[in-house]
Amino acid sequence: MSSSARRRTCCSLRWFDRLPADHALAVLARECGLDIELAAGLAGRRPYERPARLDALFTSGELPGLGAAAGRVRAPILGD
Repeated sequence: MSSSARRRTCCSLRWFDRLPADHALAVLARECGLDIELAAGLAGRRPYERPARLDALFTSGELPGLGAAAGRVRAPILGD
């Protein structure tokens, strides 16, 4: 990943971490297409601070169904 891509990813994640809770939930539900329970679980674990923390959730199984939605979440939240 280039340094500009890393900066963009970190900037996108800082933006998401700083959103008010209701706005973060709306982004995850509307923009990422997550059901409300999954969106609430993901939003409620903020701040992520580092992309690796969010990526770990995609594979951990901690939030059932999140792994299948990883691509839909990564694009708007991590700028991928």
